[in-house]
Amino acid sequence: MSRRLILVRHGVASFQATSDFDRPLLVQQYSQADLQQTAAWLIEQKIQPSAWLISPAVRCQQTAELLTELAPSLSIGVPAEKKLTEDAFYLASYSKLLSRIEWHESGDLLLIGHQPGLNHLASWLSASPIDEFLNPGQAFVLNLPDDWCGLAENSANHVDYSSAN
Repeated sequence: MSRRLILVRHGVASFQATSDFDRPLLVQQYSQADLQQTAAWLIEQKIQPSAWLISPAVRCQQTAELLTELAPSLSIGVPAEKKLTEDAFYLASYSKLLSRIEWHESGDLLLIGHQPGLNHLASWLSASPIDEFLNPGQAFVLNLPDDWCGLAENSANHVDYSSAN
């Protein structure tokens, strides 16, 4: 049985904050529309992750909350302890993200984070070239081999991008 890794870039963030970490989403202007498109696309793809990994940054936490509201099926069967937030996810490099996802037990995994780590991870894993960066609020899905442990470069099949701009 193959596994899917769902990479979601946080929605459009405000620059009205005291630090990068504390930047909230611009929900009323851009993020809501982008995340509505992404949520609908994830439902269409029949995405039902068994766990979430979420950057602790405010904009990523808000993205997770909005996705849960817009696509409740993404959270069905995902207990609170499987929605993980770790300090190491904030602006994490692809190698740090890879080391964490390799410990995932089974099922699909949804990761909400930042650039450039998300694209670097997708590019490293994908057997096909990835020429575009994920835009805010956009998702990317990779099909992975059966085992999460020991993922190798070029071992995943690129599936598709959501249509969020």
